[in-house]
Amino acid sequence: MKKQFIESEELKTVADAVITEKKLDHLNNVQIKYLLVDPYISKTKVAACTKASEELEFFGKFDILIKFSNNIWSAIPEKLKTTSIEHLLRHILTENKEDGTFDIKVCNHDYSDFSAIIKDQGMTWIEELKLITSSVNDLEPKDKDRVTL
Repeated sequence: MKKQFIESEELKTVADAVITEKKLDHLNNVQIKYLLVDPYISKTKVAACTKASEELEFFGKFDILIKFSNNIWSAIPEKLKTTSIEHLLRHILTENKEDGTFDIKVCNHDYSDFSAIIKDQGMTWIEELKLITSSVNDLEPKDKDRVTL
């Protein structure tokens, strides 16, 4: 099965709303591209946030790539879409440099970085996402915990 890649205005719209609502102002100058992968990134990988390589930056003029499995994006409710995008955006850190520019990094999962999501949503949102992904991708029950975002 050949994957298709679709630049997504819907993902961007959700992300822009999250950036504004959650006051993630450090992301305002970060160039982010949003991609749906059809049918999926993998059966257990719902989404990913990665720093663009030098080659991708050269050709695409962007800093960060956020990609989401299209079959899962289509199956989840709006609130879960918003929470998932917020989770991905919170991986992005910027660090100001003395010359006025900034470095962009993608951090690993860290409780302190994601405490705002935990405070707002608890931890049940991730379980709901894993359950939907397991169902949509016809995973064995034992594989539900392998689902990642």
